[in-house]
Amino acid sequence: MNRLVLVLFLMLAFLSFGHATELCPNPNSFDGSSDPDHWTYLKGQDENDGINAPCNACNDPENSESGKCRVYKFLRSEQCQEGSCKDDQGIFKLNSKESIATQYDTRYLRPDLYPKAQGENCRFLIWALQPVTGLEDTNKRGDYPYWHDAWITSQRGVRPAFKRSSVGFITQPYQVRGQHQLHIHIGKLFPEYRAGMDSLRQDPTLIQSIEINGKTFYAKYAVNARPGDPFTGLNPFDVARSIIPGGASELPDYGILAAVSRDMKGVFVLAGKSLERDQLDYRSASPCRGLGMAIQK
Repeated sequence: MNRLVLVLFLMLAFLSFGHATELCPNPNSFDGSSDPDHWTYLKGQDENDGINAPCNACNDPENSESGKCRVYKFLRSEQCQEGSCKDDQGIFKLNSKESIATQYDTRYLRPDLYPKAQGENCRFLIWALQPVTGLEDTNKRGDYPYWHDAWITSQRGVRPAFKRSSVGFITQPYQVRGQHQLHIHIGKLFPEYRAGMDSLRQDPTLIQSIEINGKTFYAKYAVNARPGDPFTGLNPFDVARSIIPGGASELPDYGILAAVSRDMKGVFVLAGKSLERDQLDYRSASPCRGLGMAIQK
């Protein structure tokens, strides 16, 4: 009996402490840059992780051979040097001025290889071109206006353009995402998410809580610096950090879902644990297309 109690105790201890985040070295161990308050998961906690230096981005040689750095490497390959390229997962258009790449995900064309993508004929992503990981990368994620770029893409870079009140944007947390390079998913809000956001107060002083589809979110409304121009003067990464109970130390556990208010005066930022990309709808009656994404033969 005592042996059974000991085993149960050890199992609980592992669950409680084995999956804890750790504070990254400051300065950064790879490039020597200032890196305060950057938390991530310990190496080896997930046998499928493949990232040898979790505190560092994909430009660290320790991470470069990981499958989770595949897109980062591809966007720097000779194939993409002309500004557009494609692989078996999508068509990419690079914008070096904004330091982003836009992807039209084409995995829906091969449901035999990518069953999860079946029917997802209107899925777009924004990728950072500079080495930066995700929500937890507190010191590099704000170097460029990635969220504003995602909004502009949804309105000007896609045909048909996403309806303003129904477009949503998601970043996934460290242990959920498939790539170690910062990217934002663009898709349509499911009706329950739109209804949930509409029920929130448009008061930027409040931290609110809401449950949608059985998931609990911390939520905050943030005002656009330029009325009618979403994500100006605000960074959802910083908003999320301000509303997550553990602050930066819990950022690796959380994903973000963001969408504009119906009056376009501001943005709702929802932070949820283990948030996955499938909380947006990527299906359309006919395939969408990305402007300027034609591949030269």
